[in-house]
Amino acid sequence: MGSSQKQKADNHERLLAIAAKEFRARGLDGLSVAQLMSAAGLTHGGFYTHFASREALVSEALDRAFDDARHDLFREFNPKRDNALETFIGTYLSPMHRDDPGRGCVLAALSTDIQRSDEDARAVYTSRFETYVGEVAALIGDDRNEDTDAEAMAVLSMLVGAVVISRALNNDSLSRRVLKSARHFLAGWRTRRK
Repeated sequence: MGSSQKQKADNHERLLAIAAKEFRARGLDGLSVAQLMSAAGLTHGGFYTHFASREALVSEALDRAFDDARHDLFREFNPKRDNALETFIGTYLSPMHRDDPGRGCVLAALSTDIQRSDEDARAVYTSRFETYVGEVAALIGDDRNEDTDAEAMAVLSMLVGAVVISRALNNDSLSRRVLKSARHFLAGWRTRRK
């Protein structure tokens, strides 16, 4: 790869990293092309050498954001390890995750934005949701089947919903209670299913 091609590839990666984080932190409409290019130290006109359109950027950055969040959320959780599901739930429903959407789960950060997005972004989101269901099903630990997938979808939906609501509240005490209530409910569910 020539020097200019390597520089272009490096710039492309930098743009994706910035967009993946900023979209989760600000929403899909919270980052303009001009802001992205400025944050990367590039000129606005150079955007189209990297992406065919803003929609193409969104789809590619969304895929990158899922990779980044998946790494952060699931890297420490081995399904064979004791309490892997409990540890994952505790991490997901933590104030730290609530307070750092730029590094957090795409599902909790962008679900409402995605429902109004183009089909390409929705396809990335749908595919990655299915991957997350598989990750949670593995943490549940049973052989993967329809029942395990249904439980994983329910758990994931509760996790995402609790984080979304906790982020929207302007009362920290109530926000923490939402997270704690979801943890408590899921702890009871884990006890009942044993």
